[in-house]
Amino acid sequence: MQPIMCETIPSGETWVYEVKYDGFRCVLTWTNDSVQLTSRNGTDLSGKFPEIIDACRSEQSHVQSYLPLELDGELAILNHTYQANFALIQKRSRLQDTEKINEQAAAHPASFMVFDLLASAGSSRQGQPFAQRKHELALVFGNTNQLGERLQYIACTTDAHALWQTLVTSKGEGLVAKQRDSLYQPGKNIMIGLKSKIGEPLRHF
Repeated sequence: MQPIMCETIPSGETWVYEVKYDGFRCVLTWTNDSVQLTSRNGTDLSGKFPEIIDACRSEQSHVQSYLPLELDGELAILNHTYQANFALIQKRSRLQDTEKINEQAAAHPASFMVFDLLASAGSSRQGQPFAQRKHELALVFGNTNQLGERLQYIACTTDAHALWQTLVTSKGEGLVAKQRDSLYQPGKNIMIGLKSKIGEPLRHF
């Protein structure tokens, strides 16, 4: 699902809102025997971010009943809860030397910020409405909204204004608006807030 930039945010009962992180869009494919991070253009990033792979293996017992899993999210190096550091994640993606990759993984570990569930227990969820996928995704992560320190669930809210104010205060990237009943369709547009507009009043259409 490719985002499009907009200066106004859609509103109404059919919409929910999430924090937008400035990183690399990836799909995490997690089976009993393997874990793979694949970028939007099909590049295998698993070797570049070993801390994510290690985190999955450490937490596998907690998600065993949901495997194989396919998760959609943003690979990011966080400055804090609402803000990612794109320069650091971009630098990491260019590294080729395993020793240097491991050094950076220890110094500036990445997190996989998960916002959608594509498959669970080997069964596709792409034909389900977003609200249902989000509900099932929350069950995978449990009450803490995270699996270890490196795998985190991005919650959604119906209060765009409250989230916007939090992002303004935290100097976040922006927010994403999604429709509750939308199906997962690669290439279909969604609406997102612009970073350049984060200091301005939130506008709806």
